[in-house]
Amino acid sequence: MHSECLGNFKKGRFYEKTLVSLLDKRIQDTPERVYLKFREKSGAWEEITWNAYGQKINRLSKALISYGIKQGDKVSLIGPSSPKWFVADMSTMTIGAVIAPIYITSSAEQISYIINHSGARLLFVNDISYYRRIEPILKKMPHLEQVILLNGTLRLTMPC
Repeated sequence: MHSECLGNFKKGRFYEKTLVSLLDKRIQDTPERVYLKFREKSGAWEEITWNAYGQKINRLSKALISYGIKQGDKVSLIGPSSPKWFVADMSTMTIGAVIAPIYITSSAEQISYIINHSGARLLFVNDISYYRRIEPILKKMPHLEQVILLNGTLRLTMPC
């Protein structure tokens, strides 16, 4: 369940006053209740329960930990609001990392500035079209180690 990735964070004095604690409680209290209804690209409506949402967050939280992301690290995210965006955002918060969101209208220079200023080690991008926007400036972001597509299968490790 979602609580597995909370680790020492759950024992901290601020846990009860966080979005993560509220999410954890909601998942425990109403696991089969619908969390979100959304329209797929095909036009079909889909829904996800709180329990399924928690499981997705748990899986991605574990993946972030396996990538070396830890409490206090910075993670950036660029893309339109979507169920996968929500999972990436909450997974980052769940492990105690800090999210540095980027507006979808940001220029390459603005993206580079936000990533460099925040010290983000990992960047979630919505899809390959967002990756193509940042590809020319990757070498200008020395802290950035990984780029993960939310919609796609490409995971890149940045060259040293």
